[in-house]
Amino acid sequence: MRLFEDGFELGDFSLWDGVSASSGGEAAVVEGLAFRGKRSGKFAVPGVATIESASSRKQLANLREVYARCYVNVAQTGIVNNDARVFFIQFRSATSTVAWAGWRKTGGVIKWHLLIRDGIGYAGAYSDAVPMLNRWYCVELYWKEDAAAGIGRLYVDGQLVCEIINKNTANYGDCNQVNFGITEANGCTAPSEVYEDQCAIAQEYIGPEGIQVPLFPLILIGSLIVLALSKRGG
Repeated sequence: MRLFEDGFELGDFSLWDGVSASSGGEAAVVEGLAFRGKRSGKFAVPGVATIESASSRKQLANLREVYARCYVNVAQTGIVNNDARVFFIQFRSATSTVAWAGWRKTGGVIKWHLLIRDGIGYAGAYSDAVPMLNRWYCVELYWKEDAAAGIGRLYVDGQLVCEIINKNTANYGDCNQVNFGITEANGCTAPSEVYEDQCAIAQEYIGPEGIQVPLFPLILIGSLIVLALSKRGG
């Protein structure tokens, strides 16, 4: 069961618990670019401060395990230098961010990046795959709280691209907030612009949006198979 979902078709952030943006940033619902329907969330920052953000947030009951998924289309990364990063989904507890999912530059290459808290420190992982601009990706972040067997996972288009296991993810407590958008642009020296759609939160794996198959063709196909078998047997 999904705890929350929004495809921005209402034209605003009325289903959310808040929207915020750092100086010069923008968080808005726009038309013309969407994974499904006609609207999406647009999030942009100018790339002039060390850390910037533009995001929408959803408050939750305290959760020890949570999945969040959205479709992400990056128009501009803002990433120029190594170690610069832009995160698209963020899990927070009452006192700290506990998990991030996004892009980060390492060794001169931008890759998918998963980051989680491990005790009072951090644990990170990078994908082998290299993402592209102006393409919709299904991005899903998973986090499990445990003092010794904590987990973080990042899925892209239904494939596991980053995984961190056996960490202390319990130090900062339960997750009670999920942020979507440009949840953090860190070290970016150029503008970042990101579109997100079909945001969802659950306590089980969500995955990419399925393709709805009409019932009538299935009935028709089944009838044809029965007819063919009856003729074959007769």
